[in-house]
Amino acid sequence: MTRKGYLILNGGEAFKPEMRTADRAWVDLVRGQHRPRAVVIPVAALEKHQKLAHEVTRYLRGLDTHAEYKLVTNKSEADARDAYQTLDKVEIIALPDGSPIRVVTELRGTHTEKVLRQALLRKAAVYATAASAMALCERYWFAHKWPHGLGLLPGVALLPHYNLVAGRLPPTQLLAKLPEGLTLIGLDQQTNLIWRPDDVFEVHGQGTVTVYRSMMIQEHYGDGETFSLEGPTQKTPDV
Repeated sequence: MTRKGYLILNGGEAFKPEMRTADRAWVDLVRGQHRPRAVVIPVAALEKHQKLAHEVTRYLRGLDTHAEYKLVTNKSEADARDAYQTLDKVEIIALPDGSPIRVVTELRGTHTEKVLRQALLRKAAVYATAASAMALCERYWFAHKWPHGLGLLPGVALLPHYNLVAGRLPPTQLLAKLPEGLTLIGLDQQTNLIWRPDDVFEVHGQGTVTVYRSMMIQEHYGDGETFSLEGPTQKTPDV
């Protein structure tokens, strides 16, 4: 089945006023004649799940969406019919920051994981920031290793907060244990990376996306630029 949805990965420091312009870019992709419906699931959070979900919900309402939250914090709640049936009917599913291990552990094999995958097959947007963004890729960086993620974005290993950690993690260290055939992407804070249905990646925000083509070759893309994992396809931002 042809993918019609959008996966949006954020490098950290999401849901802040500085991100409104970048976030409107992806919200408008699923905006029809009516305001899109959005649901926040704080499964990654280590504590204060409801407080975090409420704050993100309020932010999304400021982007002219009908936003609510579902307290999906464990496998049982991820398999609750009320949660996954609601998620299956909305245009936006948002996963805030927290622990990538929680996302993978609590969602793997659940109805909610299935709904996230199905959202990418219809015209919907799955948005995830930092730890949640890592967890939705094939691999994520944790304790100097690359554990398995949920694989909604296959073939990619993601490193968020890249502008903060790049100086401490040279390519030799990052790529040494990365399985063959995967592409490492470094994602700066306050930066969104949109995976479009045509398999092109589009950058929005204040930072940069770094694509590791090899140990020696890294490409950098900024606001409005696009690229493909098949090869460099940098474009001039639209005016």
